[in-house]
Amino acid sequence: MSEVMQEDKIKKERHAGRLIVIILLVIAIAAALYFLVLPQIQQEEKPDPSFVVLHSFPAGSPQAEYIEKTAIPMLNSQFKEIEAGAVYCEESKIDSEALRMKNEGKAPDVLFLTPETMAGLAQFGILAQLGDDDEAFELSAIKEAYINESSSAGRIEGITYGLPTDVSVEVLLYNPAMLPGTGGQPPSDLEAFWEMLGVGSSGARPTAGFILPDAGMKSLAPFVWSNGGELVNDEGTKASGFLNKPINVAVFNKFAASLENSAITVADGKDEALARFVYGETAMTLIDTSDIAAFTSQYPDFVFETVAFPAGSSGSVSVLGCKYVSITADARKDAAVAFVLDIMASGVMGTEPAASIPEAALAAARPLPMSWSMADMQNEFVLAMTQITDGYKTTQQSLDDLAMKWDAYLP
Repeated sequence: MSEVMQEDKIKKERHAGRLIVIILLVIAIAAALYFLVLPQIQQEEKPDPSFVVLHSFPAGSPQAEYIEKTAIPMLNSQFKEIEAGAVYCEESKIDSEALRMKNEGKAPDVLFLTPETMAGLAQFGILAQLGDDDEAFELSAIKEAYINESSSAGRIEGITYGLPTDVSVEVLLYNPAMLPGTGGQPPSDLEAFWEMLGVGSSGARPTAGFILPDAGMKSLAPFVWSNGGELVNDEGTKASGFLNKPINVAVFNKFAASLENSAITVADGKDEALARFVYGETAMTLIDTSDIAAFTSQYPDFVFETVAFPAGSSGSVSVLGCKYVSITADARKDAAVAFVLDIMASGVMGTEPAASIPEAALAAARPLPMSWSMADMQNEFVLAMTQITDGYKTTQQSLDDLAMKWDAYLP
């Protein structure tokens, strides 16, 4: 090969090498632009919502579907100057998330809250008072239309902070396959229930297990009420002389005995309780009727039945529950009212009790005592149950102390 041809070959190879380097540089620059610039463009195209609806309805539930696919788009169409969005949050974390958003300068505008969470946020001044004299809200009419006899309004000391949705009753959930000794049937009354757990008059070994979501007042109130006991007086203002009566001492002694022989176990929340129930650790648990649809969707092949809570001397008296839809004090009021009016009239938010709720269970169900300090009341209740089951105090001593503490929290 001639010297000229050799030089031409070397030049071509160098030129090709430079082209490859240039191409690689162009690719690298394009990648950098893609990963650095594109997210900013996307962020500009999809800004953070200026109007936030914070809720805990699971994905795919009728409530979540309506909020996200119907109510929010309608709100954005009606109020062009806002960008509304729905944000899901676990039920147990909604209060801390709302406080975080408030501290960062933008509280959510509308929230769906449990009674306990609503009371706590109201105490912090985050929720608007839905008073009859507040013409800006125009909610007096819907308060009358949507607060039915079976569900009390979200009122604390006469002030309304929320409107009830997702009305529910706590019922017994059981697995027929794990109750072979009773023909697949759960206990019909409290006496049979305690016998099944091995703490009845016969002292028999437990034949079935029962799991509670927690050892809080919602889980144990049905045992108290159905047995003829009370948590507080009729006015909801005093616990001493009611919560600590001997009739309640007997109930909590049976609860402690069931824990001791492992016939009752306590989970860390309702999700864990339901999962352990499905996996066959126990034959029975409690469930809110509003959670049954989501439970069925999550475990479509699991066979279960529900029945009213076992009746005692006062019948079957369970907990009447609901979520409250509330508006924050800093909310864009006209948009918040439009959203609340829409979802309350939608027919999917459970403003009326579901037809699937046993009529007898609904008629006898009762709401838990309302207070500014429901979270503190719950914490003190759980502590008292721990003292009882650990033997740190007698049951009577624990309930006497608990009643005195509750008296300080009640209106």
